[in-house]
Parts: sequence; C-alpha cells; structure tokens
Amino acid sequence: MNTDYPLIMIPLDGSTTAERALPFAGAIARRAGSRMELVYVHDEELPVANAPTLDTGWEDERTVEMARAIRTVAERLARESGLGVTAVTLRGHIGSSLVQHAIASAADLIVMTTHGRSGFSHAWFGSVAEHVIHSATTPVLVVRPGDHARADVPEPLFRHVLLPIDREHSGVEAMQRALTLGTPGRTTYTLLTVVSALPVLPPLYPGEGALAGDPDFERRGADASALLERIAAPARTAGAATEVRVVTHERAAPAILQVAESGIDLIVIPTHPRSSFSRALLGSVVDKVMRGTTVPLLLFRASEALEALPAGALRQPFAGEAGPDSGLA
Repeated sequence: MNTDYPLIMIPLDGSTTAERALPFAGAIARRAGSRMELVYVHDEELPVANAPTLDTGWEDERTVEMARAIRTVAERLARESGLGVTAVTLRGHIGSSLVQHAIASAADLIVMTTHGRSGFSHAWFGSVAEHVIHSATTPVLVVRPGDHARADVPEPLFRHVLLPIDREHSGVEAMQRALTLGTPGRTTYTLLTVVSALPVLPPLYPGEGALAGDPDFERRGADASALLERIAAPARTAGAATEVRVVTHERAAPAILQVAESGIDLIVIPTHPRSSFSRALLGSVVDKVMRGTTVPLLLFRASEALEALPAGALRQPFAGEAGPDSGLA
C-alpha cells in the first residue's frame, strides 16, 4: 500500500472508546511504515466567576497519571508493531490543541473515535471530533464505536470503499486517497452519485395522463454516470476493482447510508475549502452520514486547485442539497 501518511496522530482521553481507534491506526501504520503519535490533552478551561477554585494539585496529579498511561500504551504499540510510537501530553482547550498540534507536528492523518448513534457521554469524542473535523486541514479518519471498532481488524483492512461524489476534480482526489488505504487486488471501490427526480404528478382530472415532474432526469443521470466513469478510469487501468452507481433519492445522506449498509468498510468524503467546516456544512450531508453510520469515514479538505473547475464543467449538487455548500465535494 502506498502511503500519504508518514505520521499518524491518534488523540486519546483514557477511555476504552477512544482507544478503539488504535487498531485502525496501527493497521495503517504497519502496512505503510508510518510513525504513530498518541496525544492526550489536559483541558484547562478558564474558571467560571463565583465558582469554587479547582484543586490544582489534583489536576496536576491527574495529568501525570494520564501522561503515564498514554506512554504505557505507546510502549506497548511500539513493541507489537516494531514501529516508532511516541506519546505527547498537552494542556489547553482539547479541540483547538489537537488541531494546532496536528499542524505543528506536520501530522498526515488523524485517527480518532467519536460517539455512537445514540451519543456517548463518557469520553469527549463527540464535540471534540466535530471541532477537529470543522477546523483541521489534516485528513481525519473517524472511527465509530460499534461492529467496525473492534480489537482486531481484518486483512485487507478496507475491502470495500464507498466514494460519494458529485464533483469531478474533488472526486479524483477522493479516489487517490481511497487507493492509499486499499489493498491492491483485494479492495473494491464503489463510486456513488445521488440524483433526484421531481415526483410524477397525478392527473388533475379523471382520464388525463400523469405530468412528468422532471424532464431532465435521464440526462442528469447519464451525466452523473459519465462523471463517475471518468474518475474510475485511471484506477481501473492500474488494476483496481471499481464500480459506479447512480441512485435516485430525494436526499443524499439517506441514500449514502443505505448503500453503506451493503458491506462497506470505509466511506471517503471530500469537503469544500471555501465554505468548509461551517455549522451549515457539517449540519448537512457530512454530519448526517457521520451520525448515521458505524462505518469509518475518511474526511479531508479538498484542495483548492482541484475545486477550481473550468467554466461549463459538470458541477451538480447531490440530491436534495443546496448547491455548492451541500457539505460534500
């Protein structure tokens, strides 16, 4: 497997939920020869007015205890993998500290856990994961607690990768990133576009024919299929098993989730550089997919150069989403 991820950063908080990211990070690192860095952040929120003073001695003791625990995990991973594994303890706001450290350490990939479908209150990986995804320029592999987040991982790690696509250039980048995580000859890549058709209206009076609601539906479907075929072609030439799917649905997120239930091991989703990581963006397709699936997701900020499409290029939003700020590339 080729690697774009020489340094993999794994945020931990001392919980077993957070550590469920380790098997995935470890599997990627072993196959790619990556270094791993485990990061714990001691949250130092400013004291609230009239609130009791914190016991700083207890806080320092807790920090030392967690730093020791993270180092122990790092030493175990280093022994098991034979790779370089380091442990870092930071102080500050957790989400911001993680994003800043990813930049300072030149991390190539962040692998972290977030809450389950019904929420998870013990660890901070609900709001923190959202903050990191909002703000980081580093690609983030989000692992969800559930069937996929187990102590062992299969080989190949990702046997079937789903790529929801609606723009050609960021779709090409998504395909390239997916290939770095797949296993040559053993991973299948499904390129998916969701198109919508207006409902067929019932006749106004008995005996009249129904009124077609979307005369351009067939053309849009054909354009979407051609888009996916163009993106898939180089990977097919290189021997990768690829398939294209154009599905009809009123909304993109439910369609993606439905396809993801069919043996998908990883979803790769690019996000926009201009309006990316706003509340509106993550409140749409990306957020709905992230909250609705237990399948790991690779989220990355599509490069601006790839999004600078020439005039007249195909650039069609996903079904039921609002234009270029739909939340996907």
